[in-house]
Amino acid sequence: MENKTEFKTKSVILSRKGKKETNQWNILLALFNQNNPNIEDRVPIKVLEFKGVEKVRLKDLVNVSFYTTGGDLVINDLKSISAKQEKNVLTLSGQQTI
Repeated sequence: MENKTEFKTKSVILSRKGKKETNQWNILLALFNQNNPNIEDRVPIKVLEFKGVEKVRLKDLVNVSFYTTGGDLVINDLKSISAKQEKNVLTLSGQQTI
């Protein structure tokens, strides 16, 4: 099964939700209209959920930050982001203004 989406957005937060005991994870991709949404505690304009993901690949993205306090990835300076799920692999790619 393949699921592809593309959105114009300024930044995203990539998180996981699920159960460690079963190793079944869903990936949450929260879209924001400004950079560093985690610092200012902003509400996302949209949240996408991808089910049964074992691996996330990042392609063509150069400004990616990992925050140890929450365990999330923040991707800033976006023009757009694409998310494509093939079976249990989610691939994120996008255009950034760097």
